Amino acid sequence: MKGWIFLLALLTIGTGVMEAVLFQFMGLLVDWLGAYNPQTLWAEKGHWLVVMALLLVFSIGWSFLASAVRLQTLQGVFPMRLRWNFHRLMLGQSLSFYQDEFAGRVSAKVMQTALAVRDTVLTIADMFVYVSVYFITSGLVLAALDAWFLVPFIIWIIAFISILRLLIPRLAKTAQRQADARSLMTGRITDAYSNIATVKLFSHGAREAAYAKHSMEEFMVTVNAQMRLATSLDNLTYATNIFLRSVLRFLACTYGKTDRLALAPSLPQQQWHCG
Repeated sequence: MKGWIFLLALLTIGTGVMEAVLFQFMGLLVDWLGAYNPQTLWAEKGHWLVVMALLLVFSIGWSFLASAVRLQTLQGVFPMRLRWNFHRLMLGQSLSFYQDEFAGRVSAKVMQTALAVRDTVLTIADMFVYVSVYFITSGLVLAALDAWFLVPFIIWIIAFISILRLLIPRLAKTAQRQADARSLMTGRITDAYSNIATVKLFSHGAREAAYAKHSMEEFMVTVNAQMRLATSLDNLTYATNIFLRSVLRFLACTYGKTDRLALAPSLPQQQWHCG
């Protein structure tokens, strides 16, 4: 599995680089359309147009390969491999271990832990790598136009890392409490169904319902705490993204008005209205 995860990371890096380069090509195309007429464009820049077309076609195949590795190789097989390892580990536990645990709680942790590990690994190998490479490549493209364009990217990275250092540890603790509460809730409900004869003969319906309801209420406490932190994370990251876009727009307009910079290489001109 390590080889496939490494391959996914490499494919994701390539995807991020190609998308950033395609944005650069798009800006260059806007410049060329303003500098050449249709008759001279192909004669002067035809080889670059061919390179753009080949890169577009190549990016489709590259994206298909990345999706195949992520969805057909890792998405299903990786958590099942983890479940198999966890199940063998659980079978090796002593009898006293199971006497002190809910069977439903143990099975819930086996199933949920596999999915959690899968999501964490794929998020790092796929989305985190993609975003990092995309922003780094975009920053280098803008820095090639003017070094000042790199300053807001550095500020954005510092702010983003600070937000993560502030909220991720708190989210991790909340997620751990939520996982324990979820497994407890699932264990109580599953054990009630597994021992339904005992419940019907020796327990009371209202008492059993209250027992399960208490675990659900404890679970919702952890959910609400996690969602509050997630809301803070979403809003803070959105604010930093708005800051980055606003500063880049200001710099582009400022340098564009002083003729120090062509606006087109990074984005189409209609997106950079400075008036």
